Amino acid sequence: MKGLEGMIGLSVVHWHMGADGWTFEDGPGVIPDPVHHARFLHEIYTASQPDYTGRVTWPVLWDLTTGKIVNNESSEIIRMFNSAFDRGRRGAGRFLSRRTARRYRRAERAHLRDRQQRRLSIGLRAQPGRL
Repeated sequence: MKGLEGMIGLSVVHWHMGADGWTFEDGPGVIPDPVHHARFLHEIYTASQPDYTGRVTWPVLWDLTTGKIVNNESSEIIRMFNSAFDRGRRGAGRFLSRRTARRYRRAERAHLRDRQQRRLSIGLRAQPGRL
């Protein structure tokens, strides 16, 4: 949608997580890793940070330039793609107006404020009598 298909690659792990974690073994919908030719997703994590011992999850956003994982939280990746490439691009190379970009930023800020207020409200209900 943003005209980034030629700039951002895609790999898809197998739907079944085996004993050694997520794999790129052949299966329906699997798209192998073209960068590291990894057999397992954990190999991509250790390529980014050799001493990594944490949990291996997907999706993963990999930076080819730095050779590091940029992010592995889906909501944050979506937010990044929703705004990171908007400056000067839209669709197949069309430009966003500044007005549209401002509207998007305002809506994003309002969404974050609402989310924070809901969390605060839930926290106050969980601890009655505390402010």
